[in-house]
This record gives sequence, C-alpha cells and structure tokens, in this order.
Amino acid sequence: MSEENVRLVATGVKAMNEGDIDGFIAVGDPECELESYLAGLSEGAVSYHGHEGFRRYARDMAETCEYFSVEVDEYRETGDTVAVLGQLRARGRTSGIEVERALAWVMTVANVKLTRVRVFTDTRKALEAAGLSE
Repeated sequence: MSEENVRLVATGVKAMNEGDIDGFIAVGDPECELESYLAGLSEGAVSYHGHEGFRRYARDMAETCEYFSVEVDEYRETGDTVAVLGQLRARGRTSGIEVERALAWVMTVANVKLTRVRVFTDTRKALEAAGLSE
C-alpha cells in the first residue's frame, strides 16, 4: 500500500505545481483537512476543509504569490503517512521578492485519498509530525 500512497501524493503535488486544482482535489477525500503556514503568510496555521477548502487554499496562495512551485527532493513514507521533502520556489505578488526555502508536506492517506495535508516550513518538525527521523 505504501507505494500506492506515494504515487497518490506525487500525483497531488504534480497537480498543484501545474496549477491543476481539480487534479489536486481529485486525490483528496471530500472531508480532507489542509493546514498551511504558507497561505497568507500568517503567524499560525490556516486550516482548510474539504474540496472547497482546497480551492480556497489555491486562491489564497495565488493572492499571496505571483507563482509558486514545489521541487521534491524526497518522499518518505511510514504506514498511512507520506512526507514530501523539498524546496518551495515562489515570488511574492506584492513585494516581487523571490523565495526559495525548505518545505515539507505531511500527508495522511486512507482509502486511496488524502485525508489530511499539513504544510511545514521546518523539515524537522514535519518529520516529527510524520513519525519519522532525519
């Protein structure tokens, strides 16, 4: 099952990188929760729920960033959890500042759908949340 989980997660990441929000939604459970420290550049995590939440996340990211993409360095899995380790590349819509920084997504899979997505700007914290070590 773990290879299938990694393929599902990779499909979702690819869809987001291509701006294909429908493709991203297709891999998510209708009740999926997405937590991000990126959208809106808020102090705390912003939570999004369900398919409409995925759409709102994409809109929030588009409002904040002129463009953004994730370059995946590694997928790590344990049980029903897949950690995606890589780099975020983005340009601020208002500031025009180019950003490149470590990024990690921790995704939980059940019944061949994403049920929880957490976006971390700290790889160590992401690995701890996934039950993995560096």
